[in-house]
Amino acid sequence: MLEYIYQYKDHLGNVRLSYSDTNNDGVITASSNPSANEIIEDSNYYPFGLQHKGYNNIVSSNGNSTAQKFGFNGKELEESLGLDLLEYGARMYDPATARFTSIDPLTEDYISQSVYAYAANNPVFFQEKNGESPETIFVGEDGEVIADIDDGSDEVFVVNKKNEEALVEELVEENVTNDNQDAETNAKIGNKHGRTLEEYKKEDMLNSKSTNGIAFNVGYENGYDPESDAPFLIQFQPGTGSAYGTGKGRGKGDKKKGIMSKVNPKIKEGKPKHNFSSMIGAARTAKGRAAEAKYNSSRHLVKKGDNLTKIAKSNNTTVGSIVKLNNIKNPDLIQPGAVIKIK
Repeated sequence: MLEYIYQYKDHLGNVRLSYSDTNNDGVITASSNPSANEIIEDSNYYPFGLQHKGYNNIVSSNGNSTAQKFGFNGKELEESLGLDLLEYGARMYDPATARFTSIDPLTEDYISQSVYAYAANNPVFFQEKNGESPETIFVGEDGEVIADIDDGSDEVFVVNKKNEEALVEELVEENVTNDNQDAETNAKIGNKHGRTLEEYKKEDMLNSKSTNGIAFNVGYENGYDPESDAPFLIQFQPGTGSAYGTGKGRGKGDKKKGIMSKVNPKIKEGKPKHNFSSMIGAARTAKGRAAEAKYNSSRHLVKKGDNLTKIAKSNNTTVGSIVKLNNIKNPDLIQPGAVIKIK
């Protein structure tokens, strides 16, 4: 019989509360009796993942040892040999020292950071998905990087060629208008204008494990890159010739189109086509200047010799409107240096 353990996670994916409904009454019961207590575990963490100790010491016999291994960032705690490390996929992480135990596989892309740093040393804003690049990357179908955003994710999106300009505009707008640079929002934008790299690889059902699927993929690789080391022998297996030929034709076609291979897509090295940080900075500066210009256009600095009639005429409004906006009691007593609202 399966025993379900339900988990409540915070915005960083940390499992904060584990609970069950062992008696199936639809109510979660907290009790000092371990056999009746349905609150399995209540967890709190320091920013870099070390669990608080000394309180919230929940004890329940309704626990699930497998489910309870997952906590900070939803990662599995490896307790073997007393190491207490978190399994991130690419690397192991030690929350006690706030460092990974091995260097970042993508360290050449982050020369300004320690090769052991977790979440760019900013765990409140960023999170790690698998111990590698803490950013969402947007690439064109030709493999060129369009933009990368430090958001704690490591997702890669392949953007439809016709949507590249719209993607960049939306990313900038989201960051400038809503000051939003989280991975979830970037993923929505990426899926709107393209698909993930994994989805790109699955297009045309190239990853089938059947004999024909393998033959198709081998044919595709040989068609895309005649100098590849994909084995030709697969084409001689009974019944696979047609799949091999179809794959080879598809591979040649994609190569001619100038798009990445769908069997073995490779992202081009080099700087992104768009410097996203610079674009954001420029857009925010422009927004600030526009706001300042709008503010200045709605105000008037009273100079020596000004009167409300003159001010109203030069700003295409009325004396009555200026008096009302500024709650002016005596229109004849406006002073040089005063700033009055125009609209």
